[in-house]
Amino acid sequence: MPSIGDPIGDRAHADGFTLIELLVVLAIIGLMTAFAVPRFLPAGSATALKTQTAQIASLLRKTRSAAIRSNQKKWVTIDTDARRIGGVGNAKTFKFPENAVVKFVAATEQKISERQWRIIFYPDGSSSGGRISLIGKGREYHVDVEWFTGRVTVAN
Repeated sequence: MPSIGDPIGDRAHADGFTLIELLVVLAIIGLMTAFAVPRFLPAGSATALKTQTAQIASLLRKTRSAAIRSNQKKWVTIDTDARRIGGVGNAKTFKFPENAVVKFVAATEQKISERQWRIIFYPDGSSSGGRISLIGKGREYHVDVEWFTGRVTVAN
């Protein structure tokens, strides 16, 4: 308790934390949560499906860019039997989530075998087109590749 001569605002040792200290702690907790939570989600969860869809779209966009940059056609192979997708010359191959149903729609010319398909990207940016769908846990995500422009979009 301050003495009679001390003004209340001049206390040298105030109790509690400053607003900045609280904001820094909350920011640290938020960052830790953002990195830790996805690791503990089950593979078939809606978040895992959404993440996988984004990774597939990214792979397709990178393959399109590589075709334009190298002035050579490049393609991505979708293997529904082995449940994976990968690009030619890309070290990265993605496995589809175990609990998800994978559907692929494309022109029959893109069929490699009964369970293997490909999406081709040409040096001018166009593509053979197609749609990859991931379905599971009441959610459905689609990666569409336009044949004329090669544009890759994600829809749910």
